[in-house]
Amino acid sequence: GTTVHIHLPIANPPDWFIDKVRITKDTMIVILDDDPSIHSSWDNKLKPYGNSISIRHFSEPKTLTDWLNEQTPRNAIFFIDYEFLNSEENGLKFIRENNLEAKSILVTSRADEETIKAACSTYCVKLLPKAMVSSIPIITSEKIKPDAVLVEDDEMVISTWLHSAKRYRRDIKAFSNRTDLLTQVDQYDKETKFYIDSKLVDDRGEEIARVLHKLGFKEIFFATASSDLSDYDLSFSKGIVSKTPPWIQGSII
Repeated sequence: GTTVHIHLPIANPPDWFIDKVRITKDTMIVILDDDPSIHSSWDNKLKPYGNSISIRHFSEPKTLTDWLNEQTPRNAIFFIDYEFLNSEENGLKFIRENNLEAKSILVTSRADEETIKAACSTYCVKLLPKAMVSSIPIITSEKIKPDAVLVEDDEMVISTWLHSAKRYRRDIKAFSNRTDLLTQVDQYDKETKFYIDSKLVDDRGEEIARVLHKLGFKEIFFATASSDLSDYDLSFSKGIVSKTPPWIQGSII
């Protein structure tokens, strides 16, 4: 008989695609939806993890906005509906206005609409159909995963990152030397992103990147004011970025 082999290239998933939700110890889950049945679905879905997470429920955007104005929740994941009854607000606009892009998943029954997909891709927001709430896998980890770990010995740069992180609701950690970093690095998830100054006063970013790479970390970037690192071995990193915090567009050199 005749054997036919068909080889199909593996396509990269779209930017908005999410195939699992990763939670860690002390994760706060924040749900904004005007449909009580969706809140019940999330409660049922998250019930097995109740001892390690906390859940906050909101049915109106304004109520959640008021809550956010009073505090900056750490290690939070926001599940945001797209449409709200008797409101001109939509979930994507709400996410952007509150700088929650990196922490939010837009949960909507309109997830198949191309305009919504395109908007989520543009603003780096994950998209989940409401029909998948009960089936989306939940992955747990004892490790923590901040939005960024900065290794930098310039106090002005560190201060800039910390102030920007507060404004844009990002959770970051900063270290000024290799020793302090390595005493705590075991607590970080392997997908954590590290931004390392190329030339510290008493160290080379290349050597720190080499150690992190050996420990299994892959999301390593050199954060430098110069793109000339011709004497560096960049194989341990994903590339060179500026010293502008990565959540601010235009930081890639």
